[in-house]
Amino acid sequence: MPRADVSLLTLLVHCITVVSAINSPPGTNVVILLADDLGFGDPGFQGGRAITPHLDEMAHGSHSFVFNRFY
Repeated sequence: MPRADVSLLTLLVHCITVVSAINSPPGTNVVILLADDLGFGDPGFQGGRAITPHLDEMAHGSHSFVFNRFY
């Protein structure tokens, strides 16, 4: 395949990818927090004394949930 054809094909695939990314709905974000020596009741959203405004906001958001039972 000539070099010009490969370049044109690459440009075409890139354009299709960009257009499909623009038109796709936003994806779901997942945040997993791993902390050492952090008790279950320590963060602010669990009633603890630690001041955690960003964690509180994420835990009480309209599209969020917190796992509170784990074994």
